[in-house]
Amino acid sequence: MFEKLEKKHIKTIYEFLNNDNTDDTTYAAISILGWMAPFNPEIEIANKYVVIKFTYEGQTGYLTPLVKDKNDYEYAVKKIYEYQANQIHGVIDWQKPILEKYGYEVRYSRKNSEYLYDPQSLITLRGKKFHSKRNFINGFPKEYVWRPYTGSKEDKDAIFEMFCKWCHWRTGGSVDPCKDPNWRTSEAMVEAGYDLEADVLEMMLADCDTFACSVDILEVDGEIAGFVGGEVLPNNVGVIYFQKGDIQYRGIYPLIDNLFCKTHFDIPTLRYINKQEDMGIEGLRKSKESYNPVKLADRYIATQSFDGKEVKASSRALRIGL
Repeated sequence: MFEKLEKKHIKTIYEFLNNDNTDDTTYAAISILGWMAPFNPEIEIANKYVVIKFTYEGQTGYLTPLVKDKNDYEYAVKKIYEYQANQIHGVIDWQKPILEKYGYEVRYSRKNSEYLYDPQSLITLRGKKFHSKRNFINGFPKEYVWRPYTGSKEDKDAIFEMFCKWCHWRTGGSVDPCKDPNWRTSEAMVEAGYDLEADVLEMMLADCDTFACSVDILEVDGEIAGFVGGEVLPNNVGVIYFQKGDIQYRGIYPLIDNLFCKTHFDIPTLRYINKQEDMGIEGLRKSKESYNPVKLADRYIATQSFDGKEVKASSRALRIGL
């Protein structure tokens, strides 16, 4: 039986996630409570699986079931097949043949596949392949302070101001947070998905405990020049969700990336650092590839028509990684 997804369900979800069956962030708290919020997510928790369904544009979609034991995945698929689940998002490699057995067409989604990195490589930046990153960091033009987010109103406001500036740069100046009171719902923000990103950022900053996130701040001359937010998931994968920097400082991104990895991901049991997907954005793909990923956490979308109608995924759902 499905019920509205709420914060109280995260503990159980993370108990199911406490294994190495997955490397992606499909069931991370920030994904399902934050990015999925506009899609009215509902959850069903059974003994052998957890599954989330969501609605968009009059259609219903499902996340691939989460199981503790891979042997239980087919049992979960049988259940959602009975619900006539015609779209299943976030499917991973080992789940493909089981879904195909039940008549699903499974299509690779490159733009929603997530980048995985060796933790020690991003912490030490050793070797020729990280030469440019080390040069950027060593040449950072200003003295700085690297510190944790305090949760204070002052920090929240300053981080959000930094995010507003970033939106201004990323939209080519078409969004002006300082002058436009409706900047968050402007056409440029919605088209890029930054309106929802603003909502998710606010949610994380307001309740880091529920989202299990750490947030760190880089200050230059007493002002926030960059910030990073992420967590270590129960499947021993470290994740970076937010990484924003003031582009007037050359080398800001390699610096805050390395500082965050050193601060939170220097853990012997950590399997990967996950920097999420590139959403098909060429510049973002180039940036993520420049850090030398060891592999992708490949994602697929499974579809099957139960009523003879063509199944199409929502463009907005796909844009935010569902």
